[in-house]
Amino acid sequence: MNAVSLQVNVPNLVRNMRFSFTNSVNVLSEMMQNARRAGATLVQFSFSEDGTLVVVDNGKGIDDFQKLLTLSESGWDAELVAREHAFGQGFFSALHSGKHVTVESRGRKIAFETEAVLSFASIAEEPSDFIGGTRITLQGMTLPKKNVVDALTRFAKGFPIEVMLDGVQVARKHAMPALPTMETAIGHIHLRGYHDSKPQLTSGIEVYLQGLPIYNSGFSWEDRNIVHLDATQFDARMPDRSQLIDEKEAVQRIQNAVRTEQEKILTVHKAEMGGEAFAEKYWNLLPQLGLSEMLLDIPYLPKSALEYAPEPVLNRDCLYRAEVASGITRASVESGEHVLCVGSPSEETIPVHMLAYKKRWMVVSNLPAGHWADQHQVDLEENAEKVVVTLNGDEGKMQMFQGMYLDARVRFCDSVTLTLDQHAVTFDDEAVFCAFGEVAVPAKASGWNAVMQASSYVGDNDQFEEDDRDTDDQYFQALVTLHRTKDLGTVVKMLLSQGGVHRFDALRGHSFNVIVDDTGNLTVTSV
Repeated sequence: MNAVSLQVNVPNLVRNMRFSFTNSVNVLSEMMQNARRAGATLVQFSFSEDGTLVVVDNGKGIDDFQKLLTLSESGWDAELVAREHAFGQGFFSALHSGKHVTVESRGRKIAFETEAVLSFASIAEEPSDFIGGTRITLQGMTLPKKNVVDALTRFAKGFPIEVMLDGVQVARKHAMPALPTMETAIGHIHLRGYHDSKPQLTSGIEVYLQGLPIYNSGFSWEDRNIVHLDATQFDARMPDRSQLIDEKEAVQRIQNAVRTEQEKILTVHKAEMGGEAFAEKYWNLLPQLGLSEMLLDIPYLPKSALEYAPEPVLNRDCLYRAEVASGITRASVESGEHVLCVGSPSEETIPVHMLAYKKRWMVVSNLPAGHWADQHQVDLEENAEKVVVTLNGDEGKMQMFQGMYLDARVRFCDSVTLTLDQHAVTFDDEAVFCAFGEVAVPAKASGWNAVMQASSYVGDNDQFEEDDRDTDDQYFQALVTLHRTKDLGTVVKMLLSQGGVHRFDALRGHSFNVIVDDTGNLTVTSV
């Protein structure tokens, strides 16, 4: 029976490592990382348009060039290897980044064509006039200068030692020496809105491991919390360390740690400010931070959480939202002084939403799960069929309205009463669409915007058809006016004005005789 064992095709492994590095600029971060581990306080880059990169650091230098070219063998001490998992793979990014490499340290150097070293050629060690820490020269790189600048700007942002490019210092505004931080279970955290002058806390995070960026959340323009991870607790994917291992779980740990520190700060604020002021200031922020539960024990709904139930229209983009004058207490809700409601209008639920609008009921935004107010909200959809619509002074006759988006039977009355259990409201100033294609128009209602109760006016292209809405709205108002006025000339004038005849210069100064026959056809003759 044949036996098998694990083997490695070393030449193929070395050559194919170029596919392991996320992108070509990661050679820059590897150079920075090696300089930091060597105890350097400064790493300098220079890049010329001919594709030559020179990297110089003032660290302790390289003891053994052979370890530099030995895959998975590190020249670092055991303590650093254990702490940072420096396994001796990063330098191989240089072998896949240029055509020729020179490494100088402590008066010695090795220089080689990358194709030669990747073919396992022997490289002679030679004397060098460079006596400092380490100088590495890569020639034949194909990186554009802009890519180098952009990459170093990103890599240096949180790096603990000084970084220079072509003699200019690269900004390190997220580096530990530049930031006030707090030490936590997962590393050091700089909280936006607490450690700086930003107006409020934020949920976004920008995460660094060993000084290099490894994760961020939130929009690019959002101020984020800065996190420098404890390298003994978090590992990055080898060989270029561009992503956290088990990233989802790691990010959850980080976010929990940030949230814990924010909760400590907010708990102090809550005690100092009192519940009502705390709710007013933080109601809309706490859900973003994942800390809504801090609101559950406050018997108060702030002004920032409330608005009056809007006039019912079927296009949410056309809703007019009215702010309340002030916050309300739990006692006022439980006594019925203030009524809370929830739900969005549909063709079948206009009356109950009109009731909520007319009664000035309130809608709560960002209501946390388990909040005391939830049990006091009237669900408008669930109660829609219970609403009783009464037409007071019903004239007993209907007119038909035929629009571009809807047909309806119009009933005229003195006023409308809407009743839901113990709640009732009577009004005479607005039309209301009832079920089954009927619309009630009380005495003082012009019919303006009533058609929006029956249609969203969103066409097949998912666009709001404003012109069609305006046409239906104008004709509905004309129908109401025509029903109520004895001066038919006023109605004709209104219709002609809505049609825009006054905009045509050729019509000015002329008179016309207009006849509407029994079938609605027009005959127009010039007078």
